[in-house]
Amino acid sequence: MRSSRRRIVWLLPAVAASCLASRGGDATSVRLRVEPTTTQALPVPRGSTLRWPTAAWHRDGWVVAANVFPNDDRPVPRRALYLVHQRQGALPLPPGDFLFAYPDLIVDRAQRLHLFWAEAPPGSRALIPGWPIRHTQLWQATLRDGAWDTPRLVLEAEQVVWEGGAPRAALDAEGRLHLLVIVHDSTRLAAIVHLRHEGERWRQHETGLNGASAAIVAIGPELLVAYARGITNGPSNQLFTASSMDGGDHWGPSVRVVPAALLAQAHHPRLHVADGRVHLSWYSDEAEGPRWHAAARRADRGWSPPRSSDPLGDVLFRHTLIAPCGTPVGVVDVARVVDSVLVPAIRTIEDSAGTLIVRRPLGDAPAMSATIAHERGRGVLIWSGPAPAGDFVAPFLSVLPGCR
Repeated sequence: MRSSRRRIVWLLPAVAASCLASRGGDATSVRLRVEPTTTQALPVPRGSTLRWPTAAWHRDGWVVAANVFPNDDRPVPRRALYLVHQRQGALPLPPGDFLFAYPDLIVDRAQRLHLFWAEAPPGSRALIPGWPIRHTQLWQATLRDGAWDTPRLVLEAEQVVWEGGAPRAALDAEGRLHLLVIVHDSTRLAAIVHLRHEGERWRQHETGLNGASAAIVAIGPELLVAYARGITNGPSNQLFTASSMDGGDHWGPSVRVVPAALLAQAHHPRLHVADGRVHLSWYSDEAEGPRWHAAARRADRGWSPPRSSDPLGDVLFRHTLIAPCGTPVGVVDVARVVDSVLVPAIRTIEDSAGTLIVRRPLGDAPAMSATIAHERGRGVLIWSGPAPAGDFVAPFLSVLPGCR
């Protein structure tokens, strides 16, 4: 019998996202606009929907990786990885009996594509059928000349927190790969661990930092970490940064980004480097609904005063950040409450003359699993919405033209 989910009909708008910049004096505004020109339908995962997509530019196009969840009540299967090249189509998956939870992609200077993901042993206690409550390993595989090498275990602990979209992988000025992961075990609680790739192995560094969520980027010789954590006898989930100038061997002191009196709870910081500036975003849960916040800094200067969006008014699930034209752009997965039912939707948060404006790039059309990426002057929006056939959710890729 066909699942009732197949009878859901969504109206698919003819949409695409375009990134336009207009400069007047020192002000720059960025707008993701609806245009029927640059959207490409990606291969539809049979009977499944994408979760936690990520994207990286490799060779001549964008590579999209995501987990796939069944559209019905079946358990999440092993090898639940969606891996597609914008021009080449479906790519082979790395060998082995893996779940490939929360995949993340990065391309090194030699144009090798690196895939990282979290794992748990088969049969682990599940949050939903087939999807473990906790993950205990971090793995890596590398695509060289069209073939994957044998996957390698990077890290193992009682619990490994690996969150897509943060980002958690970075490439420094010397071309070295860096990872950031949160570890829980008998001696470490929410410990932020840094790893640097050396030859064929990963060198692990204890940063001395602790946090519920974290992100890492490289800018020049600096590795910068942003993380959210609670403080003793104070508000929970405050926002901090810390830096290393020697490739992660040593880490400087924590620096509070925003005074506690001016900051509600901070969740899931995101970092993006563009034009010599580091952009930082996060969200907070407030009485009127979640707000999205952004700040920026140049080189080793301090952070600009944060700017905040109006309340989103929806349930916020996930957000990603880029700054394609020198100003922040966020893409947010939310859920609207319609007749007591949660309906997935996408919001963008964009700069308009110094004010963060919440927009609806797809109107109220149901959409989900959105992410935004920007590399080497190229931008892309990945999202899922109604398939052209009308009754299944399908992934789409919208190219963002360069700034002008």
